[in-house]
Amino acid sequence: MGVPSIKVLQREGEQIAREICRRTPLPLCRAEAPDLLVVSPGFVRAGGIPDGRAEILLLPGFTETCRVRSRCAVTYGLSGRDTLTLSSLAPRRRVLALQREILTVSGLILERQEVTVRDAMEPEALLAVYGALLLLGEKL
Repeated sequence: MGVPSIKVLQREGEQIAREICRRTPLPLCRAEAPDLLVVSPGFVRAGGIPDGRAEILLLPGFTETCRVRSRCAVTYGLSGRDTLTLSSLAPRRRVLALQREILTVSGLILERQEVTVRDAMEPEALLAVYGALLLLGEKL
């Protein structure tokens, strides 16, 4: 597999794409069917996700409808139902909890785990950014 394609759907003013780019050398794209499609909470709240395709879809767990066809959908949020959530919200020291196995873009299996990150980002944005990094196989 070559360089994975990453697309971020976000509202103006959200910084998820910028934060992903700060943490990985992989470029964002405008591909119609990216390897990884990251959807921000603000984008969903503003009206939903357009039809499309992606290999892996990373989206907020509160998303009610989604017509993106994907091999795998991973949810993030503060609910115990979400695949990726936070088990600790201490200031500047958050603990990400991956609650079930997922496949990365490259096809590797990530097992259930907790990862501590030192970041003061808003919780939903933090989950979107670090969820993308996990799915891209980046070391946290």
